Amino acid sequence: MENNPKRIMIIEDEVMLLEALVEDLSDMGYIVDACTDVDCAFEQIQEARPDLILTDLVMAKVDGFDFIRILKENIHLKSIPVVVLSNLAEEGNVTRAKNLGAVDYWVKAEMSLADIVKGVQKLLGG
Repeated sequence: MENNPKRIMIIEDEVMLLEALVEDLSDMGYIVDACTDVDCAFEQIQEARPDLILTDLVMAKVDGFDFIRILKENIHLKSIPVVVLSNLAEEGNVTRAKNLGAVDYWVKAEMSLADIVKGVQKLLGG
């Protein structure tokens, strides 16, 4: 990986998946910030702007759809690419997320950890 590693924010309330993603992406040389809820994510995004955000949709308090909407309404944050990582595979959810500004939509049940890492590398050019 280059001298200036890319930063990724992962918002996922399934702790085992979150820890596995953090470990695998960190091993690839990325700086990874992890949160289990949107409040934590917004706080960390303000401190260190990520190059990519992976977010689940089903979370406590604020869901992933609202998170994307709020992020994309913020002039300073709206250019950060967001990928949805969810088990909600219905086409309506995919369309809604993309209409809100998500660059891609990955269904957890259809992807291995290696697939997710490859997808991140593809998006970040790594």
